[in-house]
Amino acid sequence: MQCVWVMVLLLPAALSEKFKVVVPDAPVVGVSGSVVVLPCSVRGLDGQTSMNAEDMNITWSRSDLTDSVVHQYVNHNDLNTDQIPQYRGRTSVFKEELQRGNTSLSLSNIRLTDEGQYSCTVESRYWNDKLSVNLRVEVIGSQPVITVDSYDSETVSLLCKSEGWYPEPALQWMNSRRVNLTAEETETQRVADLYSVKRRVTVKRSDIDTFFCIVTQRDHKKEGHITAAAIYDHLPNPGRTAGIVVGVILLLVLLTVGAVYLYKERRKREEEIRKVRSYLISDGDGRLLHHNLSPRQWDYVEFTLLNSEQELKEFRLKRYVPSDRGVQKLQKVIASSTKALLNDCALTEESCSVLASVLRSVNSLKDLNLNKNKLQDSGVKKLSEGLKSEHCKLETLRLERCSLTEESCSVLASVLRSVNSLKDLNLSKNNLQDSGVKKISEGLKSKHCRLETLSLERCSLTEESCSVLASVLRSVNSLKDLNLSENELQDSGVKELSEGLKSEHCKLEILRLESCSLTEESCSVLVSVLRSVKSLKDLNLTENNLQDSGVKELSEGLKSEHCKLETLSLESCSLTEESCSDLVSVLRSVNSLKDLNLSKNNLLDSGVKKISEGLKSEHCKLETLSLKGCNLTEESCSVLVSVLRSVNSLKDLNLSKNNLLNSGVKKLSEGLKSEHCKLETLRLSNCRITYTGCAALTSALTENPSSALTQLDLNHNQITESGRENISQLKQKFPYLTVNSDLQF
Repeated sequence: MQCVWVMVLLLPAALSEKFKVVVPDAPVVGVSGSVVVLPCSVRGLDGQTSMNAEDMNITWSRSDLTDSVVHQYVNHNDLNTDQIPQYRGRTSVFKEELQRGNTSLSLSNIRLTDEGQYSCTVESRYWNDKLSVNLRVEVIGSQPVITVDSYDSETVSLLCKSEGWYPEPALQWMNSRRVNLTAEETETQRVADLYSVKRRVTVKRSDIDTFFCIVTQRDHKKEGHITAAAIYDHLPNPGRTAGIVVGVILLLVLLTVGAVYLYKERRKREEEIRKVRSYLISDGDGRLLHHNLSPRQWDYVEFTLLNSEQELKEFRLKRYVPSDRGVQKLQKVIASSTKALLNDCALTEESCSVLASVLRSVNSLKDLNLNKNKLQDSGVKKLSEGLKSEHCKLETLRLERCSLTEESCSVLASVLRSVNSLKDLNLSKNNLQDSGVKKISEGLKSKHCRLETLSLERCSLTEESCSVLASVLRSVNSLKDLNLSENELQDSGVKELSEGLKSEHCKLEILRLESCSLTEESCSVLVSVLRSVKSLKDLNLTENNLQDSGVKELSEGLKSEHCKLETLSLESCSLTEESCSDLVSVLRSVNSLKDLNLSKNNLLDSGVKKISEGLKSEHCKLETLSLKGCNLTEESCSVLVSVLRSVNSLKDLNLSKNNLLNSGVKKLSEGLKSEHCKLETLRLSNCRITYTGCAALTSALTENPSSALTQLDLNHNQITESGRENISQLKQKFPYLTVNSDLQF
């Protein structure tokens, strides 16, 4: 045991010595309007070994700005509440590359104001490092324009101009043999950080030739030229001038009618484009719905969206035209997007025909959301033709609340039996019934089926569906996440399902049984599952009448050496402090539990006192604990202080909707000062806190500069304007800390 403790204590030091953040020494240079990548990675000291950064927190910031957050990736999600406004919608990390240690930042549509020093901070539980990389932004100016500035009987003066450069470019004159010409000094003017340059050169009339003006800036160059003929056109010649006048008059006569017509057409086109551009940038959903756009205007909308990197990453039809017509007009945009959100857009089976053709064509679509549309079975039948196409790469399909019945299950079963890429299927809130589940189960058992996630929440299912799904779990299958919440499964259904869960072929990791009319009897059945199944990691039993007796049964399975459960939700399960006694024994045992939700149970302070003993155990691995709405007072805060001061793994604590008051928050603040406190998220919403409690939190975090806290929820408290200064201090001192409150900043 002493050896184990030594290893645990030395682990942070070992990690900190082995890995480091690596950024390039040279500045990164990008051209205005383009996409630039600021390189940053987690490597070993040898510079080659990479470290998996998926579970780390990544913060990109700018030290030269007051509000310094450029992008945050926290707890596996982008968290940009405090992001500098100018960066909104333009930043991202390469999530698919995090496992290889790539923590680089992608910054799109770069601007001159983006130039500066960027810090890459990478933090994990035991290790953190920070380095900076410089970004230089270059703006490429206009094409050089050469004009005849002046002339006399012997010489001609030529002027070259170019505008809109950064940094300042150089301008050089050359003749046709590319020999540099002696010219006047370059005149430079700076307007709004951009440079305009111009330079004159004087040549003899006898030396008139083709001349070149070259503007250079680091790696960029633009060149203009003027021919001898063009120069002579600006010099007086009476005979030639008369001929030109006659020619011009004749040309004007021939082109007058055509010019007028073209002018009117151009004005009409410009007006149409101006209108549709104003529609596109307007606020709110359905911005194009009530406008009768012309074919030319639709072409402009399509062109604009197809050239928007953000829209193609996640296209939302509701913003523009939430209707079947919108799907028809923007099908090229849908086909080019990675994720298409078409939910709640009043779509019918008509759109399914269009989407089927999209899926049959070469497309980029991987995630299609059709929730809350009245597609009906006829729509799913049409859509299935596209789903079975060799070009279809769809991985996620959401059909929640689409007025479907068992007939759709027959159609989708045929899709699952075909060669397809579907991994996530949501059929929740449709009247599928047991007969529908029986039909779709045949597809789930197919060797071609790759489905990993299946949601059947509120589908009018009974224990009969559990028997069918048990046969699926006993077969060779890929299912990892099964949602059966809000169905009348009852204890008998869980008993049927358990037979499949205990099968050697079962790979299920997540099982959601929220609000399924379960009692303690189901807990007795689930004990045997936990004792035998090694794949199950997440179990949701929220809103079931399990009572303390049920938790007592369940705890026996949680203590089993075979149990690998990491997440357990027992919210609203009619529990009391008695359940805490049983859960303490679980936390004290060797177990894998990391996330425990006990919200909305009448645990009282006495229950928290009991469970705190388990939280302080050397075997406890719990990182997330939710005690929201458990009738707690300041007394619970006194108990939890001792937990935060001890060596523990707790990272996320939810105490919202409890009567903690300022006195409780003051006590809790003492724990936040401890060097052992690893808390990253603290939720204190609806706890009757005022300015005094807010000041206590500010003081505690200020005294502990090494605090790991990245998110603090103070919503729905009576902090008012008096607490604004304290929250502002927190934001300034801890730029990585996100503070949620009712105050507007």
